[in-house]
Parts: sequence; structure tokens; C-alpha cells
Amino acid sequence: MTSSREIRAEVCRFVELNEKEVQVFPIEGLDDLQQQFGDRLIPGLIECLNDGHPEIRQFVVALLCLARDESAIPALIERFDDDDCRVVEILLRIFRLFGPAGAGAIPKLEPWLDSPNECLRLQAAIAIVALDPSRSDMKARIWEATTSEDRAARNMARLHFGQKPDYGA
Repeated sequence: MTSSREIRAEVCRFVELNEKEVQVFPIEGLDDLQQQFGDRLIPGLIECLNDGHPEIRQFVVALLCLARDESAIPALIERFDDDDCRVVEILLRIFRLFGPAGAGAIPKLEPWLDSPNECLRLQAAIAIVALDPSRSDMKARIWEATTSEDRAARNMARLHFGQKPDYGA
């Protein structure tokens, strides 16, 4: 069995455990996989990004972003065009962990600034600032959201600026 097949089998196991409500968080899975596969892990996960099952791609995207291995950046940028919206949502939330090294993704993030979903727009703006801290236009967008009527968006923006979230009534 090749490394990518073995890695995929382990990712499948994590996905199945999550479906059975035995929560395996990607960060925990990453630690386990790194111990098991070492240097073969990142190339194997990159191969898994083309898996036909969206749940596998979702978990793999999270693993690769959390691993912060810059060799995965080009393959992850391609996933911004994934057919599964959850894959893209995960990327919008955590691709920013790459910081300026991931700035090549900004053209894939910018269309999300026009999403009808305020939280997705905000996640894109936050990611752009993380990838390119000079983007004051995005900082202004995020600041505006601190007074949004959408509590989730408002709290996301407030947390971005280190403010206390609004837990409401």
C-alpha cells in the first residue's frame, strides 16, 4: 500500500469517528499522522486533496493548513475552486495561518468579498489581512463589522480586534 493510500485510510478513520460523534479534531489527527508518517505525510495529504469524497477533502484541507507546510500552498490555493462549499469555508477560516507566505491566494479570496453571506465576506477580509497586513481597506471592512446586526459576524470582527464578544440575550 502506498503512503497516500495509508494516509487516506487514516483520514477516513477520523472522518468516520466524527460521523459517530467521537470527535477527532484535525489538530489531534495531525499529531497522530505526523508520528505515523513523518516526512511522507504532507505529500500524501496533498494527493488526498483530489479525493472524490468531500468529507475527506475537508479534513485534509484542515490538516494541511494546520501543518503550515508551505509546500502545500499551491495545492490548497486550487481548492478555493472546490465544488464543495465546506472545503472553501474551511479554507476561508484557516488558510490565513500561512500568513504572508500564502499571499498568492488573495486573488482567490477577493471574489468572496462579494458573497451574500456576511460571515463569508468577513472571513475573506480577515484572511486577506493575515496574508497581506498592508491591506488597510480590509481592516476597515472588518472594523465596520464590529457593529454588524449579524451577531456571528460582529463577534468575529470583535475577536479580530481583541475585543470582547457580544454573547447577547
